[in-house]
Amino acid sequence: MVDPQKQYVRELFDKFSYLATWLPGVPLRVGDVGVMRDGYFQRLSSLENLGLTFTVRQDDVGTQLDYASRGAVSVSFKAAGAIPPYGSVLAEASAGVVIRMNRENAVLFQVLGASFPSIEDQLGLEHEIRRRHAAGEWNTDHLVVTEVLQARSATILIA
Repeated sequence: MVDPQKQYVRELFDKFSYLATWLPGVPLRVGDVGVMRDGYFQRLSSLENLGLTFTVRQDDVGTQLDYASRGAVSVSFKAAGAIPPYGSVLAEASAGVVIRMNRENAVLFQVLGASFPSIEDQLGLEHEIRRRHAAGEWNTDHLVVTEVLQARSATILIA
């Protein structure tokens, strides 16, 4: 059986082509440098600490992202006064949301106000990293965070 956190990371990568952090609140910044360990990014340093400068390209669009494990998550809303869905603890007088997950490790991921800051000149950075590698000054295991998803708010549920 797959660990819930690995299932979460895998499903979000398959859907959005982004590597999710675990735990979800672990901060990553554009320009962080690290390695992959057990499927997770482990931060070791930053481009700034290594003497590499870059400009961050801001993104202020405020995108909404929604994902639910296929066939495993259902979300229903109940208005005040409506009959509650079977099995819910909502009273008839209450409004609410009922979320059902019908398998282990099912994922529900909802983000509001997402922005995607990134490194402006990634080709220039690549050139400098290749130069440093050729000079024996860059470990090929080191990865650079070139873009992050920042969210105003997020809801992440894993069964």
